[in-house]
Amino acid sequence: MDGSQGLEKFLQDRKPAILEAWFQTTLESYPAETRPFLLKKEDTFNNPIGSTIYEALAELLAELMQDKNLGNIKKALEDLIHLRAVQDFSPAQAISFLPHLKQVIRRELVAADLMESYQEEFHNLAFLIDELTMQAFDIYMGCREKIFNLKVKELRKIVKL
Repeated sequence: MDGSQGLEKFLQDRKPAILEAWFQTTLESYPAETRPFLLKKEDTFNNPIGSTIYEALAELLAELMQDKNLGNIKKALEDLIHLRAVQDFSPAQAISFLPHLKQVIRRELVAADLMESYQEEFHNLAFLIDELTMQAFDIYMGCREKIFNLKVKELRKIVKL
């Protein structure tokens, strides 16, 4: 059996568990009192943040597991990073959800006693996640720069009054 197809099939079979664990670890970056509210991801109207986080993670995971379409990956990544850039996160906190995915997948592979079988394929996926982490940092910094420029623009308006 081709190793990468084997890993892709393994990840597809475990997708709901991987997504839920990834969502949970991502929510750990939020204050404890906020997490119960964010867990209600199904209610898009009353909980757009939780819903957006979950949907973006689901899209990222689907693309990483199958097509690896960089356009779709970047769109999902931007949606999530834009959200986290306007929140009170440091750059490391804002993008920490990506390295956490490697940990979640590694735990699933170890639990199934398949880490050794898929070592090379996991390494390739981990490398792609690392590249996305660097892209996420660039996206975050671009968002923060826009926010800063908007604040400066507003401050200049106030000073001119």
